[in-house]
Amino acid sequence: MYTDASDFAFGGVLMQDQGQGLRPVAYSSKKLSEAERKYTIYEKEALSQIHHLQLWRCYLQGAPRSTAYTDNAVLKNLQTQPRLSPRQARWMLVLQEYNLYVEYIAGKANVVADALSRRPDLAMTVVIAHQDSEWLLELKESYEKNDDAKKIIKLIQNGTSRDYAFDHGYIVRRTPTRTQLYIPDVGTLRHDLLIEHHDSLLAGHFGAAKTGVLLSRHYYWPQQLRDVREFVQACQECGNSKSSNQKKPGLLKSLPIPKRRFEVITMDFVTKLPEADGFTAIMIMVDKLTKRVFLAPTTDAVTAEEAATMFFEHVVRNQGVPSIIISDRGTQFTSVFWKSMVAQLGIKHKLSTAYHPQTDGQSEITVRIVIDLLRALHYQYKNWVKILPAVEFAINNSVNASTGKTPFFLCYGEEVPTPTSINLQFLARNNPNQPSVDFAERTQVAVQQAQRALVKAQQRQKTYADKNRRYLTFEVGDQVYISTADLPLKGPRRLAPKWFVSTKFTSRSDRRPPPDLEQGSDVYNVEKILNRRSTRRGRGWRIEYYIKWEGYPMCDSTWEPKTNLQDAGTEVQRMMQEVDLQHNT
Repeated sequence: MYTDASDFAFGGVLMQDQGQGLRPVAYSSKKLSEAERKYTIYEKEALSQIHHLQLWRCYLQGAPRSTAYTDNAVLKNLQTQPRLSPRQARWMLVLQEYNLYVEYIAGKANVVADALSRRPDLAMTVVIAHQDSEWLLELKESYEKNDDAKKIIKLIQNGTSRDYAFDHGYIVRRTPTRTQLYIPDVGTLRHDLLIEHHDSLLAGHFGAAKTGVLLSRHYYWPQQLRDVREFVQACQECGNSKSSNQKKPGLLKSLPIPKRRFEVITMDFVTKLPEADGFTAIMIMVDKLTKRVFLAPTTDAVTAEEAATMFFEHVVRNQGVPSIIISDRGTQFTSVFWKSMVAQLGIKHKLSTAYHPQTDGQSEITVRIVIDLLRALHYQYKNWVKILPAVEFAINNSVNASTGKTPFFLCYGEEVPTPTSINLQFLARNNPNQPSVDFAERTQVAVQQAQRALVKAQQRQKTYADKNRRYLTFEVGDQVYISTADLPLKGPRRLAPKWFVSTKFTSRSDRRPPPDLEQGSDVYNVEKILNRRSTRRGRGWRIEYYIKWEGYPMCDSTWEPKTNLQDAGTEVQRMMQEVDLQHNT
C-alpha cells in the first residue's frame, strides 16, 4: 500500500504481486475536511494510512503480511512512540487490527500516491504581484528559453519588426490603442496570469469575453483568447455557481398517441385547497386520447387505497381497465399496494421523471385549467366541492385545442345537451348537412380525426419547444454538473452553489425503451418466461405470460398475451410449455 498526503487531499494505491511484479488493485483520492487541513504534515500522512487501511479492510485484514510505503520517515516510529495524543491513540487501535509493516521510500519514488493526493481541481489559487522584481526577472529569463521570443528579439534588433519593440528590457507589442507586455510560453507564466485575471478577488470570475479584455489590457501572446476560453470553461467555481445562459438541453420527445379510447390514463393531484366538506384536494384523471377529465374530491393525506377506490369509481366502472397509467412519483403511486393493484389488473404503470413534471404535461395543463375555473367560480360559490361536477362537465364539453373536438363528442359520437340547447334538438334533426351515418362509424371517424390532430399538435409543440432547446449528448468520461435546485442544502439557498460538484459521466443508456409489443414492430429477445396467469377480458379469459426480456432489468419485465408470442421461435414455445406444465401441476 502506497500512501501520500498534500495540503488539501490524500491519495493511495493498493498493489499486489502475483508472480508478475506489483500490479494495482485499487486507487483512492479524498479531499481533506477543514479540520483535517489544520493537521501537521506528519498527522496528515498518518491519517492517509489509517483511511486507506479502513477503505481496503477487505483486502488487508487477515493478510499474513502487508507493507505500507510512505515518504514520511516519522511514520515508522508511530507504533514505538512512548507518548501518544488522543488522536494518535485512536489510530493505534486501528493499526492493531492489521499485520502491517511501515517502510520509508523517497518522495520521487512515491509517484502514484503523490499524484492522487494533488487533485488539480483543488489546487490553491496563486496570486502574483506583477510589480514584484522576482516575477519580472523570471519573465526576462524566459526569453532565452523560448524560440518564438528569440525570433522576436532578432527582428527587433534587425529593425524589421513592425509590432514588437523593447521597453526597459522587456518585449512589448504596440498597437494604435495600447502597449502590451509579451508573455512567452515558458513555465507557468501564462497560467499564473490567467489565474490572477479570472480567479482573484478583484477579477470576479467573469466569463471569457470580460476576462480576455481585462487580460489584454497589459499582456499579449498568440491565441490568447483561445487560452482564456479553455481556462474559463475549466473553472469549477464558475461551473458550480453561475446560472446557465444556454438553451435547455435535450430536444422534446413526445409520448406515443394511444390507439384506442381510455387506453392510457394520466393522473395527478391538486392539493392545499381551502377545506370544504372535509376535502382539501382533487384527484385528476385524464384520458390521453379523448382528453376526457374525471375529478374526484379528496384530502392532502390521500392514501394509495383511497386513490385506487376513486380510480375504480370514476374510470374503471364507466370505461373499463386501461392498459397504461402515467403519473408522478407521489407516495400514492409508489406504494406496494398500488404496484400490486396495477400488476393484478395487467396495467403498465409509467412514472414520470423525477423533478420533471413535463413528462406528464397533459395532467399539468389540466391541473392549471381546474384551478383557474375554481378560482373564477369560488367567489360566487364558496363551496368548491359542490361545483366540482360542473367544472368537470365544462371541461369535457369544451373543444380541446389539440384534438379539435370536445371530449364528450369523442366518447359518445355527438355533443351532449346543455341547458341552452336541450329545446333545440330539432335543429340537429332538420339539418340537411348532418350526414345520416351509423353511430359507431361516426365515433370511429371522430377518433381517427382526433389522432391525426394530436399528431399535428405534437409536431407543432416539438417545433416550438425545440427552438429554445439544444441537442446534447454525453460520452463516457465527460464531466457533468448536477443542478442543486431540488437537492437538500445546508444554509440559505441564496448564495449556495447552483450546481453540484462535477462528477464523471460513467455510462450512457443507449438501449431501447422497455418492450411495448403493441406500439411497433421492433424485435425483442425473450430471455426467460417467469410466470403465467389468466385475466378477464370482456366475457372471456386471456392467457398471459410474464416475460423477462434479454438485455433488460427485471423492472422492465412485462405481461404479454399468448397471441403476441404465437410467431416466436421454438425456444420460446418450449419455455411456454414448461410454464404451462408448472401452472397446471
